[in-house]
Amino acid sequence: MTDQAQPPSLPPPTSVGTTTRLAPAILVVDDNPGDIELVRIAFEMSDIEVRLDWATDGHEAMRRLERCLGGAAALPDLILLDLNMPRANGFEVLRFLRDIGLSERIPVIVLSTSRQAEDRRRCLELGAREFRTKPELIRDLVDMVRSLQPYLKEK
Repeated sequence: MTDQAQPPSLPPPTSVGTTTRLAPAILVVDDNPGDIELVRIAFEMSDIEVRLDWATDGHEAMRRLERCLGGAAALPDLILLDLNMPRANGFEVLRFLRDIGLSERIPVIVLSTSRQAEDRRRCLELGAREFRTKPELIRDLVDMVRSLQPYLKEK
């Protein structure tokens, strides 16, 4: 993975779906713009209405969540978190969430290319609800996105 700021190829945060109710908010934390775009497409293909926002590294995610705690924005309903990122990795984000008491309020699903049992153990120990290996095929990603519905609450 490369160290990139938000690339011009990523659209601004968006809603996926067409109804007028306030859709659940998801923060996608990943340094790979292609993976972020695939998550957006998977939600679109799954017909699950969500509001997607993203951070391109763990440091940016922590800053955004601090602003939410300060009242500048609403907290997300779910966080999809990559592990291997520049500036602050997924373990650091999980520790941050635990230390400020958000790991009990916001479910975090780690999506990683790692298949290491130690990574899984550490993530769950730090408060992640689940640890999943990133699917390689879009149809598997769509299935994975559909399986996240129990974590999504409409407002």
